[in-house]
Amino acid sequence: MKKELIFKKVTDSINKCKHILSARIYGSWLHDANTIDLDIAVMIKSKDGIVDSSVYRYLRNFRSGLAKSTNCDIDLVPHTLDEVEDLNSPLWYPRYNPSLIFGENIKGIFPIQP
Repeated sequence: MKKELIFKKVTDSINKCKHILSARIYGSWLHDANTIDLDIAVMIKSKDGIVDSSVYRYLRNFRSGLAKSTNCDIDLVPHTLDEVEDLNSPLWYPRYNPSLIFGENIKGIFPIQP
């Protein structure tokens, strides 16, 4: 499947997902025509940093369905809004943050800055 079709299918699916507040594609998939590993950071709801286990189960099945329908190795990486303020969060790891900064929003605005 061509990347343009994969991008559209992934974007359409994520925009319909009620558990995902915002999402950003990042990493080598955006820049390397031969890469099939698609990384997507998603912001999900939490209450005091706690996410209901049913949301994680839903996202696991959602990711699996996307991977099968696009024939891509999709990594769906969930984060919560409280992580944006927590400088100890993986969102702020030096090797991870630049990839997110130069990623592309596909749902809403992913709340991360350099």
